[in-house]
Amino acid sequence: MRRILAALGVMALALLAPTAALPQASTIIQSGPWTPGHAPEYVGQGSAQPVVIDSGPAGGGAANQGLTELLLQANGPGPAPYAGLGSGPLGTNFCDNDGPITSPAGYHYLCWSANAQGGGLLVYGAAGGAPNLPLQCVINGVATPCFGAVVSAVRVIVSGDSDTAAAGDATIAWDSAATAAKSQAIPACASANQGKVYVFKDEEGNAQVYPITIAPASGTIDGLSSFVLRTNLGAVTIQCDGVANWMVE
Repeated sequence: MRRILAALGVMALALLAPTAALPQASTIIQSGPWTPGHAPEYVGQGSAQPVVIDSGPAGGGAANQGLTELLLQANGPGPAPYAGLGSGPLGTNFCDNDGPITSPAGYHYLCWSANAQGGGLLVYGAAGGAPNLPLQCVINGVATPCFGAVVSAVRVIVSGDSDTAAAGDATIAWDSAATAAKSQAIPACASANQGKVYVFKDEEGNAQVYPITIAPASGTIDGLSSFVLRTNLGAVTIQCDGVANWMVE
C-alpha cells in the first residue's frame, strides 16, 4: 500500500512541476499610427515578439523610419538568371503607375528590370489612351530630357543620297561616298516627341562639297525650314522643343 501511495505522489509532483513552454505562433503587433498604402517595416531585431510600424511617406519620415533594404528578385524554373519574367511592360518586374491600369483616361508607367529585352531595361510610357509625356531627369536642380543622355547605337548610312530618320534613331552618321548633296528627313517636332534628340555626323568627310540638308516634315529648325551641314567631318545635334521647332544645340 505504501508503494502505491508513493507512486501516486511521484505522479502528482510530475504533473505539478513546471514544463518547458511549447512553441507558439507570435502575433504581429502594430506600433503607432499607419497610413493606407504605406509598407510596414519591422522594428527591433531578434525579438520574440514581432513589431511593425508605418515605413513612412516618400517625402521622408522620422529618425529610424523607412525601409533600409528592398529586395526584388525574379524566380523561375531552371537555373538563374531569369529574363523578362515580370508582368510589367516588356517583362519588367517593378512599376510605378500614376493611376490604376483600369482608368478610363489611361495612365503613365515608369518600370524597370535587371534583365528584360536582352539586358537591363528602363521603360516609360503611356497606356489606355493617356497622352505621351516626356521623361525628364533633374540633376543638381537642372532639368534635362533623359533621352538625350542615353547612349544609343549609331546608324551608319553607307549608300544613297537621302534618308528618313526614325523615331528610334539617335545618331545617324553619313559614311556614303556620294557624288551629290545629301538629304536627311526628320519627323515633325510635336508634344509627343518633346525632348527628342538627333545627332547627325559627316563621317565620310565630304560635307563641304556635298552638304547634308536636314529638313523636318513640318515646323522649323531654329526658325528655318531646314539646316545644312556643310563642314567636313562636322556634326550637329538638334532637339525638339515639344511645340514645332527643332533647336540646334
